[in-house]
Amino acid sequence: MLRLLNKLDQLFVYIASFALFIMMLLIFTNVITRYFFDKPIAGVIEFTGEYLMVFVVFLAMSFTQKEGGHVKVTILERMLPDKGKFILDLLVKILSVSIFLVLTYTSFLLFTRHLNQDIRSISSVAYPLAPAVFVISLGSFVMSLRLILSLFISSKDTKEQVKG
Repeated sequence: MLRLLNKLDQLFVYIASFALFIMMLLIFTNVITRYFFDKPIAGVIEFTGEYLMVFVVFLAMSFTQKEGGHVKVTILERMLPDKGKFILDLLVKILSVSIFLVLTYTSFLLFTRHLNQDIRSISSVAYPLAPAVFVISLGSFVMSLRLILSLFISSKDTKEQVKG
């Protein structure tokens, strides 16, 4: 399971990196065409915000969790003994799993609604929003799996450190 999740994370990071590159190219091209030709590219701002940014954020979340790259407030953690740190880490991960499972479920319901009703962007291009909402659901699901896995793996490792 861990090996599959790591491969999925790697694939998603490549997709997120590609989306970031496309976002950079679109915004750069939009600036150039707006400045030199007074002709901005229609829908670039909406597309980068509603599609590409969603890909960058939600597909890279689990990989960032695995690498320990998320922002963490450690003021309280520094004052706690090892057992307290273990309990706090456990509580934070349980709360995080709960939140991401709810996000997965609700975003999947939103995806099916967007798909069934063919909800589209209000920009001049009017592209469908269902794929972007699906990416939110998919990224949240993978993040939930990563958190559940890290809950069991780090719980076992941390318990051994506290005992020893």
